[in-house]
Amino acid sequence: MNEITPHVVTLNADQSYQICQCGRCSSAPFAADNCPRSLNLHSDQKQLVWLCSCGRSEAMPYCDGSHNPRNKMSIREAIREMAQDLLSHFRK
Repeated sequence: MNEITPHVVTLNADQSYQICQCGRCSSAPFAADNCPRSLNLHSDQKQLVWLCSCGRSEAMPYCDGSHNPRNKMSIREAIREMAQDLLSHFRK
């Protein structure tokens, strides 16, 4: 399964960041100077955050897990699929 993962970054206290929302910046999750859709994010404290990289989060710019295809599965289906993924990893 090809899963999209969030950008895990440390934000420093009292610092502002421009976060790319267009999905094309090579410096993602941070916006390039010419990014057509950047979002200003200010951090009041030093903190580790997960920033969305799939564009589906309802809590932008933060990841809310919307990228995970297992979110719409029943618990039984998700556990079965995760077990299959784990077994295939060990069979390699």
